[in-house]
Amino acid sequence: MVSIPGVPTLGSLVGSGIELEVLTIWSNWVAEHPDTTVLNNDTGIYPADSYKPEIQGDSAYYVYRNQANTMFPVPQRSSDLATKDQVFGLALGGEARAYPLAVFE
Repeated sequence: MVSIPGVPTLGSLVGSGIELEVLTIWSNWVAEHPDTTVLNNDTGIYPADSYKPEIQGDSAYYVYRNQANTMFPVPQRSSDLATKDQVFGLALGGEARAYPLAVFE
């Protein structure tokens, strides 16, 4: 999954501090936006079609994402979620909440 942050640029919500994050599968994003470029800490930008999504075995975090444990200690855990469950995060009005992605299926 790819998380794309967004802020309002038109209308009454401009400057309100509200931010929308779009979750999508990289291949879907590139299919709809083939001219996308991606920032890379080592080389600057490179074409989207050379990006390695995390589902590919040679991507940077493939091994980590597919092992059960976390890389760092997690001192507070909820029994509502399994380790590494994906969530949709929403921050609004000074409050933040996380919803398991399974809720939206």
